[in-house]
Amino acid sequence: MSKFDDRAVTRLDFGHVAQMAQLTDYDEIAEVLRSRKFVQGVYETSGSEFMGGTLSAMDGDEHMARRRVLAQLFSDEAMSEYRESHVAPAIDRCLKEVFNGPRDANGHISCDFVDLSERCLYQVAGAITGIDGLEDGAAAKRFVQQI
Repeated sequence: MSKFDDRAVTRLDFGHVAQMAQLTDYDEIAEVLRSRKFVQGVYETSGSEFMGGTLSAMDGDEHMARRRVLAQLFSDEAMSEYRESHVAPAIDRCLKEVFNGPRDANGHISCDFVDLSERCLYQVAGAITGIDGLEDGAAAKRFVQQI
């Protein structure tokens, strides 16, 4: 039995989280997250079908097995490879597009940073997941709009 099983807890009083216990102490939160009894249920509570089968919606042995597989995709070596093969080239391509784009009367370049960031991020994500053709600026822009 944990130290907080029988203590009074704060209750949230809004929306679909009404009556859920709110933990505010770091040690209690750490204990819950380490516990094999802890079941992640936010997606079930919110009724979302979108996240089913994803790592953050899994519990127990299924969660740990998936984590072991996915951990390889985020190892130091993999991250270094992503930076060299995908991140740096995508940023270079996107910045070249901005540099080669229109300028004002004074020769200044303006850029929508949100658009630039999305194109860079989606080009990287597309390359890592096997979506071809995003090196072309127009194709990348269509891809971002579709996402």
